[in-house]
Amino acid sequence: MRLSSDCLRIAALLCTLTLVCLGLQLPTPALRSDPGAEAYSVDAGSLPESLRSTLIASAPDAETSAFLAASRSEAASLRGRWALLLKHKAYAVLLRIGWTRVDASAALGRVRMFVASSAQLRPLLERAAPQPPSSLLLDIGSGTGTVTHALASALGLSDGSRVTALESSAPLRRELGRRWGFRAAASLSELDPRERFQAVSLLNVLDRVDDPAGLLRSAASRLDPAGGLVVCAVVLPFRGSVQLPGDRRRPPRRPLQLRRASGHTRGFGRAAAAFVDAALEALRQGGGGAEGGRRDASLLAWTRLPYLSSSDVGRTHYSLDDAVFVLRVGGEAKRNAVGSER
Repeated sequence: MRLSSDCLRIAALLCTLTLVCLGLQLPTPALRSDPGAEAYSVDAGSLPESLRSTLIASAPDAETSAFLAASRSEAASLRGRWALLLKHKAYAVLLRIGWTRVDASAALGRVRMFVASSAQLRPLLERAAPQPPSSLLLDIGSGTGTVTHALASALGLSDGSRVTALESSAPLRRELGRRWGFRAAASLSELDPRERFQAVSLLNVLDRVDDPAGLLRSAASRLDPAGGLVVCAVVLPFRGSVQLPGDRRRPPRRPLQLRRASGHTRGFGRAAAAFVDAALEALRQGGGGAEGGRRDASLLAWTRLPYLSSSDVGRTHYSLDDAVFVLRVGGEAKRNAVGSER
């Protein structure tokens, strides 16, 4: 192992010298400071009661620090910078020949994402009734499965076979099964229509689909008739953008209908209130059964967190303003669950 490591260092050095001789330069990613308190804070005083009473403050933890440290380390080492450059070039080639951004990134292992750790998710889920060990989780848009695993752990699901992970990318589906033991499928249509789950999650997925409200309703229709949890993570302010093959995007065909928050709500809180109102309205419209009409939906808890992406040739990491919401759909709402305010 030591010999292999030394050989890689020598190879990286020789490649760097070759670049210098050719008049080229290996890029050095710009060092970014770690997200500070402002990346986790919300002006609670300006929030409507429905969001103020359900807000849970988050903070960086050991897993967040480890992710950022790994990104810095990769960008600082000669071997790491070479790997970033080669992946960057290969990624551009794959996009030019028609690969999707997701498949190209998955094939190259180009980027790692960090939404939240299990320790950060657990306080949100404590607002809901404890999930029995026999519970089932459906995660839509699982990617590499890292945050899916964190959510399953926060729910107390130690058996990967109790997690169904939906992912359109074939390379990622294989990784989900091999690395985590999840049952992986490409879409909801591949699942048994009679199968029901106690929790459904959509983590930074809704802003990438043509019909976010429709996906929310379809996801909630897979919950247990007695009620269940819908866990959403979204970048705020919410803006939909559908990725196409190559490096192309377009607006969603049926964008989420966001209303302007009333009162004095501002900034991140305003964006959160607008999303919650739209999400709850979509979930309430998905009622079925004998009534054939609306169903109960309420906000249990939410928090603000940075959505982190690992280093590339430009920066040591990237960060977006993200929020995680835990909603309850159907059944009897817990007493501290709050509906939306307009």
